[in-house]
Parts: sequence; structure tokens; C-alpha cells
Amino acid sequence: MEGKIPITKVYIDSRFKTKDSKSNSDFKYELVESIQLPDKCATYVDDVIIPVSWYNIDEHNRYLYVRRFEDLTNTKTDRIVPIEISNHTPDTLTDSVQEALNTTYGAGVFSVSYDSRKLKLSIRPEPQSEVKVFTDEELIGVNDWGGATYNSNNLMSANEVLGNYTIQYFTARTFESGIVDLRRIHNVYISSANLSTFQTLGPRGENNIIKKILVTTEYGFTIIDNIVVSHDWIVSKQLSKTLEFRLSDMYGNTIDLRGMLVSFSLICMPPPDV
Repeated sequence: MEGKIPITKVYIDSRFKTKDSKSNSDFKYELVESIQLPDKCATYVDDVIIPVSWYNIDEHNRYLYVRRFEDLTNTKTDRIVPIEISNHTPDTLTDSVQEALNTTYGAGVFSVSYDSRKLKLSIRPEPQSEVKVFTDEELIGVNDWGGATYNSNNLMSANEVLGNYTIQYFTARTFESGIVDLRRIHNVYISSANLSTFQTLGPRGENNIIKKILVTTEYGFTIIDNIVVSHDWIVSKQLSKTLEFRLSDMYGNTIDLRGMLVSFSLICMPPPDV
């Protein structure tokens, strides 16, 4: 089928999602009718507007796996420590980790501080005690964790925010994190179950990603992406009446936009020469 392209642009806005949609980042969008496209036609995602309204500590990354070793009694206490879900600054993250440790182990057991020059967070225990924060790598592998049972396939740890990648083989007088990264999400991936050509390969093997958007602004601002890459075409032949879209992070988790809206365009045009 060759011929005139029946429609050149479709505007998508999550405020007009179907009633059975899950959220503004996992939604269905109803067209008036299915659109049949000619053979020599491709569709691109353009004019993307996404608010940076997700939290840097949320349901997917709020736990620290902490060990306290008491020298005098030669005992170790392992606990899963939940950090407050919020969009943290270095100061509020420090306060939240301090409060979480106080709640879990008792006040005065640990002291938390942040070095604004090194961009690192430190946890120091009381005298005659030592501390260890488990990395994801050791929690997934064989280790001597003695605390509550956890799901090694879904740790929901805050280690990536704290830059805690180096295994600490022994407890120490002070734990020092890596560089704290409060951006957390560096790329947003838009996927579609019925638009993708299934010729992409995402960070975790996903094959239905139709657009990757760089996070270039801070919390409370808006990402505007209107750059169409010449080879980033996603579909030919037909636009189904009901379109499905999902915004996810690098781990495939649906991003919680906290009720904020997204919009973008689908551009229909002849594909690039290959």
C-alpha cells in the first residue's frame, strides 16, 4: 500500500487517558478510529513534555541494609532501615537517614553527617561499636546477613543514591558513602505494547521502547524534548485505535509522577533512507 499519508501528527496528552488507565505514566489513549498508513510511512515521537515530579527516594529505593557490631559483647545486629519517601536535598536526606537509624536502633547509637565538599554521607556509631552498610552486590550473592528476610530480586535499596558500590568486608568505626546522586533517574523511557516495532533493546532487554528522554532539569521543572533522531522510527502500517504508553526508569519501574501530566506527539512521515 502506497499513497498519501492520511494524518501527519497525533497529539497525546495523559489528561485525556482512558478511564481504565493506571496513571499518567501508564495509560491508554483512544483515537477516534484506527489509522491505516501507507507502506512508505513511519511514526516518530516528538514534542515530549514530562514534569520532573518523581521523588529521588520512593517505594523502589528506600531501604538501607545496616549492621551494627558491638565490640564489648561481640554481637552483630542487622536491620533493614527505611528512609522517608520524599524528594530529598542533601540536608533532608542526612536528617532522614539519622531519624531512620534512631527509630531502628535507638537514639544515640549512630550519628549521620554530610560533607558538602566530598558530596558524601557518613554514618558513625557510638564508642565500642562499628557499622557496615551492605551493597546490592553482596545482598544478591552469598553473605552472612542475619536480619529480616528480603527479596534478593527486588532489594529496593538506596545504595545507588548513596553511591554505595564498594563491598565493606568488615565493620568499621565509620561508614562513608560514595558520591550521593540525588537525581536518581537520568533517562525516562517511553514504551508501547502496540506501537513498537520490537527492534529496540533496552537496559534490561526491553524490546518495546519507542523513545528515550534525557533528564536535563531538576525537580519541579519540566523536560522538553523536541529532537527527532533520524533513525528513531517506531511503527509503520497502522495506528491502532487504542494506544498504550508507559514511562519507566532504567530498571523498568513505572515512574510515579505524583499526579502530574505528560504530553507528546506522534509524527507520521516517510521513513529515512536506509
